[in-house]
Amino acid sequence: MNRLRDRSPTGIWLLLALLVSFCGVSLPGTAQIATVVGPNGLDLQQNALLTEITNNGSSAPATNKLVVLTGSPATATKASVSTTTGIVGICLVNCTTSGNAVIAIGGVATCNFDNTTVGGDYVQASTTPGDDGECDDVGSSYPTNAKQVLGQVLSAGTGNQTMMLYPGGIRSGLLPGGGANTLQYKSTSTAFGGVSGFISDGINITAESGGALDMGTNQAQFKNYPCAPQFSTTDTVIASTVGTTETVFSTNCLIPASAITNHKILRVWWTTDSTTAASSPSLTIKVKLCTASGCGTGTVKDVFVSRAIVSSNLSGSSSGSWVLIQGTGAAGASVPVECSGTAMLFSTGNTSGSTNPTQVSGVPTSSGLYLSLSATWSANTAGNSVTLTQLFPEWIN
Repeated sequence: MNRLRDRSPTGIWLLLALLVSFCGVSLPGTAQIATVVGPNGLDLQQNALLTEITNNGSSAPATNKLVVLTGSPATATKASVSTTTGIVGICLVNCTTSGNAVIAIGGVATCNFDNTTVGGDYVQASTTPGDDGECDDVGSSYPTNAKQVLGQVLSAGTGNQTMMLYPGGIRSGLLPGGGANTLQYKSTSTAFGGVSGFISDGINITAESGGALDMGTNQAQFKNYPCAPQFSTTDTVIASTVGTTETVFSTNCLIPASAITNHKILRVWWTTDSTTAASSPSLTIKVKLCTASGCGTGTVKDVFVSRAIVSSNLSGSSSGSWVLIQGTGAAGASVPVECSGTAMLFSTGNTSGSTNPTQVSGVPTSSGLYLSLSATWSANTAGNSVTLTQLFPEWIN
């Protein structure tokens, strides 16, 4: 009962709500606030959910127009045509420079539109010069311009029209879809490891040309990420071209700086296609971590060296294998890493033995490291060739 004796604006509006709800009293010239409490909850009966905010003493809100908050303490102010977010609702009653403005913050409300409305269309703030605070029918498709979506149109026409008012803060461009609605990261070689960029369909984030999402010290990265290119039929080392010189394949990917830390395990998969001539050569595969792409300069560390693969396994064969690379301490300029490899499996049904775990010292894990593979033929013979078809690292933990 003390609340019913409250003569403040809040108390008066509460009393009016009770009169309307339980006595059927109509309130000419005021905002409709009828409610019914039923078994299914609070029913606004096609009316607005209201709140009161102190008016701006110099820049008043306007009836049936959009409201933003300005100043400290915050006051109700008419939105401008440059307002794209932060709209709290629509002013309905006492939209002046004194007292409290009664503002619709949800439900069904009337807004003054700058164009012709169509039922069901989405609503945003007007950007037409001179139409400050007015609503704008932006069409039947959900907007993708990153501006606040105010709700959807209920009535068709011009001027003051009813709409379903959404709660504040809902912005467009954040739902699944394409175009401007697609999450995109600007490509920079420093921030994203040299890949062309990342895109999202609203569900999955993928690298346009492969790679790990490098967030610097935040260490946000993909659980799995293919190297670039993701699949190749041309990344080939031919003995008659390079002889018996160790040659690094062009396929590689950048492991983010400080990603390899104590007990952090990276599994590296790769597949190859090979052919041999009658000279019965052998082939050695190495897994490398390098501070420069191509491993031609800077620090180069061989973290895995395969046993020599004999000719009987290589002729017209496809193969696959993987190794584990594990950090042994905090990232630094010279840190040991441990590595172990599995047997290479060939389409001929043969295998090449696995290797025991080894520890490689002096790896600069605090720097970005290019993961690469190399091939070395034992004989310089035409017809001896090996193609790295895929290189794919993944974090196990």
